[in-house]
Amino acid sequence: MKKLFVMLAMAALSMNLMAGELVIKAGLDVNSDTKAEILGSSDNGNSSNTIHLGAEVYGEFSDAVYLGAGIEFPSKLKVEDEEFVTIVPVYLTAKIKSQQSGVKPYIGAKLGAAVPFFDDSDLDEYSAAGLFLGVNAGLEFENNLMVEIFYEQSNY
Repeated sequence: MKKLFVMLAMAALSMNLMAGELVIKAGLDVNSDTKAEILGSSDNGNSSNTIHLGAEVYGEFSDAVYLGAGIEFPSKLKVEDEEFVTIVPVYLTAKIKSQQSGVKPYIGAKLGAAVPFFDDSDLDEYSAAGLFLGVNAGLEFENNLMVEIFYEQSNY
């Protein structure tokens, strides 16, 4: 599974050669509730107030439509105050961006795999990737600063 993750990450980065736009992201997750089903038991957890880092590579598909790939590195999922898994989304993304000058509003969607990395090697057998979905909306300013709000869901 980790080989698949590495191959997807390399494919996403290789798109940079064809891309017209590379976006480096940093953000704060202010509220994230999670239900984890590991070893036949369910636990509720959260990763509130954690930092997310990521990168997206876009190529222009048409005048207002951009297609690309991305990867995010969120903080570890906590269940009962114990950090035990990091879920890394690797995804394809599409964005529709206004062509007006100045501030450009946009909307987008993400679809890909949520790859779990467990702290406990005994849990590696449960490391099958799950589905990752996301929608976002934002503003792109002339100085290449972007402000974005998003909703994402990872299932594994």
